[in-house]
This record gives sequence, C-alpha cells and structure tokens, in this order.
Amino acid sequence: MEFFQVVFKNVTFSEVSFRNIELTDVVFEDCDLSNTDFMGEVIHRVEFKKSKILGVNLSEASLENVLFENCNLDLSAFGFSSLK
Repeated sequence: MEFFQVVFKNVTFSEVSFRNIELTDVVFEDCDLSNTDFMGEVIHRVEFKKSKILGVNLSEASLENVLFENCNLDLSAFGFSSLK
C-alpha cells in the first residue's frame, strides 16, 4: 500500500502495524502513533509535527528527508535503518 501527498491531522494510529507500506510526501500533525510498527518501510519526505511517537518501531526502515518537529520519540527504535 502507498500513501502519496496525504495529510493526517489529529488521528490516532496507536499500536497499528504499517507493514508493506510506502509513505511519500505525507504529513502527520497532532497524531498519536504510539507503539506503531513501521519496521522495514519506505518513508520519504514525511513530516511528523507535534505528534506522540512513543515506542515506534522504525527498525530497518528507509527514511529520507524526514522531519520530526516537536515530537516525543521516547523509546522509539531506529536500529539498522537507513537515514538520509
């Protein structure tokens, strides 16, 4: 599944598994992504603004031009991710 040029505002994705997904030009604003699983996903030109991102799994993900602005990333995992 692919999300392209989408804005999510005030949406709760807590404990959702985003496996086999690609995010391009997406904005998450004031969202709750706590304990969400993005393991191994492709995330390009994505902005996370004022969002709760506690315990997110971004291991082995490809992150390129990603912005985390005023977000809480405590306990989030980025192991073996490609960060550009």
